[in-house]
Amino acid sequence: MIHLVLGDVGSGKTTLCARVLEELECKGFSCGGVLCPSVFRNGRKVGSVIVDVASKEERDFSFHKSTGRQGSTEFCEWVFTQEGIEFGIYALRRGLSSDVLFVDEIGPMELSGMGFAGVLPELFRRDGSVVAAMKRHIKDRFHTAYPDVKTREYDVACGEEAMKSILAGIHDGI
Repeated sequence: MIHLVLGDVGSGKTTLCARVLEELECKGFSCGGVLCPSVFRNGRKVGSVIVDVASKEERDFSFHKSTGRQGSTEFCEWVFTQEGIEFGIYALRRGLSSDVLFVDEIGPMELSGMGFAGVLPELFRRDGSVVAAMKRHIKDRFHTAYPDVKTREYDVACGEEAMKSILAGIHDGI
């Protein structure tokens, strides 16, 4: 089952995923995958790092084009590092055997065949739960691209209620 954490840009999708991860780890679940917390400068998002949730290692992942930083993949107003993409793919594949796999996030880049797109089918075929962050406005594109993937959707705006529902769904194996 794919548990989709839906919200708008800056709404707290990564934060909610991190809270679910922390709770699951406290309960003894093995967790793998990636979280991509934002990096802010002077109150403005300038990029993100990518964190392997199992090892807690992190790498630079993306930068806003306005920062002038260089990367290997440009998508919209963002530049992604090749090292960050490869690190993320490695962490996602390594996490396939975990109880719960986190993907932060499945975004427009993946639905355009870039970023983590190549590993998504492997994630969706695995036994066990997947918690994936996704911008609300692309969920229909996701369902069109992956019509056979079973999902449950949670609105990040529901906060504590969403967290409890995700944890209950994972615990119940749905």
